[in-house]
Amino acid sequence: MIDERAYELLCCQLGLANEEKAGLRKQVNELIARLKAIEESNKENSKALVDTINELSTTVENNRKEMELMRKQLETKDEVNMMLANEISNLRLQLEDSRKHRFGRTSEQRRLLNNRNIDKSAMEKSEYDGSGKKGDDDNKTDGNGTGSNTSSGNVPAQNCRPSRKKETAPRAAKTRLKVDKVIVHEIEDYYQLPDGARLMKRNGMADVWEYRFIEHVRAHNVQHVYRCKGKACRRHFH
Repeated sequence: MIDERAYELLCCQLGLANEEKAGLRKQVNELIARLKAIEESNKENSKALVDTINELSTTVENNRKEMELMRKQLETKDEVNMMLANEISNLRLQLEDSRKHRFGRTSEQRRLLNNRNIDKSAMEKSEYDGSGKKGDDDNKTDGNGTGSNTSSGNVPAQNCRPSRKKETAPRAAKTRLKVDKVIVHEIEDYYQLPDGARLMKRNGMADVWEYRFIEHVRAHNVQHVYRCKGKACRRHFH
């Protein structure tokens, strides 16, 4: 009797254990499935994150290249601005010099002004032929009380001067300044055509222009030559 009850109790406990085991197995399977889903999600997120990082790296590299190109363009523009400022200063000096030569008195004018106040007594004595004095003596001999010479033909022309032709000094030929070093800037070094733009060509060849300016250094002179092709690049300097 006791053995049967113990057997039934053991069977009941075994059934409960099996049920508990089945529940635990079900929970384990659910946890495994959840872990797999999390791993797959992490893989997708990791792939998307890697793609995003690669895109950001590419964008940063492109921005760095653009900034470097812009920096070079700014340096070139600074050089061009300095060159134009020097040229403007030189043109201003040339303009002031030309104004001085234009509105200043010439050597002929200065000579005439200097000779304007010279005493003319020596010239009058050299041109006097004695006719006026003889007429005065005749008037005195004839007893004329006026004592004046009425003949206008005996008066010498004092204001008649020989015409002088203005002589201009020949201008010296322009000579290029000697330079110790020449630096040539190709168009590819400082200028980049916009998208879709092209250079103007003539007879199958692009027009080449050169803009030169002299940089004065204490020790030596450096000449910069900017080569450009087409009118668009020419407008870049003007």
